[in-house]
Amino acid sequence: GSGKSVLLNAIIRDLLKTCGPAEAELVLIDPKMGELSDYRELPHTIGFAEGVEEAEDALRSVVDLMARRNVYRREHGQRFYPGAAVYVIIDELYPLTMGANKREMSRLLALLLTQARASNIHVIACTQLPNRACIGAIASQFTMRIGLGTTDAIESRQVIGTGGCEELPAHGLALVKKDRMLHAVNIPMINYDEVRELVRYWTSKRCIA
Repeated sequence: GSGKSVLLNAIIRDLLKTCGPAEAELVLIDPKMGELSDYRELPHTIGFAEGVEEAEDALRSVVDLMARRNVYRREHGQRFYPGAAVYVIIDELYPLTMGANKREMSRLLALLLTQARASNIHVIACTQLPNRACIGAIASQFTMRIGLGTTDAIESRQVIGTGGCEELPAHGLALVKKDRMLHAVNIPMINYDEVRELVRYWTSKRCIA
């Protein structure tokens, strides 16, 4: 109830407004089976996973893509991969990092978080349960961390490294940790009609193609 879904949809909306499928590709991981389903048929979407087993397969495929892109970079003497950015968007980390395969999931996520940026692969992940058991092993590996309202200062420290999120209003404000700096930012309102229209636009482009 702190605005996680609003923020996630706003990020995807802005990607769809500014990037075509040749510029941005999506790998959507939706363990709760619902939040990201509207984006499944986009031409941007190169991978979609529901449930934990599919999520593990999707993460493995992205790690393999990272390896292929790294080979390309080395062969062409390039520091960064020049092709489309790939955004791995995970709606809920908890089932992945707390399930039976949590060790392997954490390993795959750590590989992507520490090695994938040069391959133009980026991870956006959310959780409703920002505790040490869920995100403690990987939280520090995200280059940017966004904290919405938390239950207490302990959860806030897990997300942004300090207290403060527990004092945020119910909606509209977040604390962002980036490059050791902490900023208060407004969370944009989301017009879901606009999102649906963007999805229809890009889906029709896929049909025409």
